[in-house]
Amino acid sequence: MNPFDSFVDEVVGTPFVIGETSCIMLLARAIDVQHGTQYWQQYRHLDTENYLPEDMQGERIIYDIVRAECKETIDRKDARAGDVFVGWRAGNEMCGVVVNDRQCMTSNPEVGVCLFPLQPILRLYKAEVFRWV
Repeated sequence: MNPFDSFVDEVVGTPFVIGETSCIMLLARAIDVQHGTQYWQQYRHLDTENYLPEDMQGERIIYDIVRAECKETIDRKDARAGDVFVGWRAGNEMCGVVVNDRQCMTSNPEVGVCLFPLQPILRLYKAEVFRWV
């Protein structure tokens, strides 16, 4: 099994924990696993109680970070395993990781880390998809 698939298997079903399994930390770890980067360590200090979605009204913190670091923006219909996305709905920012051509992974305090249908989530949150190359 490749490192990305092992990472997905490791975290799906685990509880939401700030600094560990929030959506931004999943995104950072997914990039690190695939590309040998250190985003998880670099941005972990931002993932605190002060940055939960209910405290982020009107702010695009995750988007700004991903956009600054991203290598390539991808059309939603071309999303593939390992790509990451950032979206916006009802004043809340969310992000996640594309697991395969049908599913994505994200987390929230109510359900923890889980898989969701990919294209409906991308459309619902009007998400932008990014690829590190």
